[in-house]
Amino acid sequence: MPYADIGENRIHYISIESINKSMGEGENVFFLHGLGGNIYNWAYQTKYFSETNNVVAIELPGHGRSSGKGGSSIEYYSDLLKKFCDSMKLDNIVLVGHSMGGVVSLDFSFKNPDRVKALVLVATSAKFDIPTQKLMELKNDMESIFGSLEKAKEKMKDIDERLVTNDMMVLLGDVMAIKKYDGIAHLSELKMPTLVVGGTEDVLAPVSYSEQLHSNIKNSLLRIIENAGHMVMVEAHQEFNAVLEEFLLDLLVNSLYG
Repeated sequence: MPYADIGENRIHYISIESINKSMGEGENVFFLHGLGGNIYNWAYQTKYFSETNNVVAIELPGHGRSSGKGGSSIEYYSDLLKKFCDSMKLDNIVLVGHSMGGVVSLDFSFKNPDRVKALVLVATSAKFDIPTQKLMELKNDMESIFGSLEKAKEKMKDIDERLVTNDMMVLLGDVMAIKKYDGIAHLSELKMPTLVVGGTEDVLAPVSYSEQLHSNIKNSLLRIIENAGHMVMVEAHQEFNAVLEEFLLDLLVNSLYG
């Protein structure tokens, strides 16, 4: 499995070139996992979208197979993402971020708008409001903050233990990172096409968060998936993939005829 040395961290990633070249090279679709997550959060997307697109996904420090202790700020992860893209010479990307990965994607896009062709924000927010009680629940029972993690695990019985990290310090660092970050004031600066996806049953990033992103990002689409929680891309992967595929096809059409 490939690794990239970024500073003191050894970053695990996957990179799959488009399998089917009949429609051209496709987009450079970059998947970024969320709070406590890893590459397996995108198990239903990486193979599917590599049929017609170039796919990249990484595991942030301390997550999955990547070394390191994790971070406690969004800016730390955003800077690491930039260094990874620099080392891999990645530009013109469609950045797909889930939960904390969505916040990192926002910060990266604010600072490097020329490198992001389009943005996909999944079950996330520019500012998370996580009550102290939720933090205590997380400390004692990680699944409580996800709400429907069991539903997601049921969908992925073969790899359920890999959906989230078991390192509590990494997890709490992630929570502190999103709790401190506030990017709402910068949302109006985004010019790239943006897809916002939420789930009706999400208790960590409720639909109101998705609606706020949509109302503040000028060139954005909002898609809410019924009966899906925080792990929307796992719980309702067929519906999620259809929404993302339509967005990518629109990008292709606009680039050809726009």
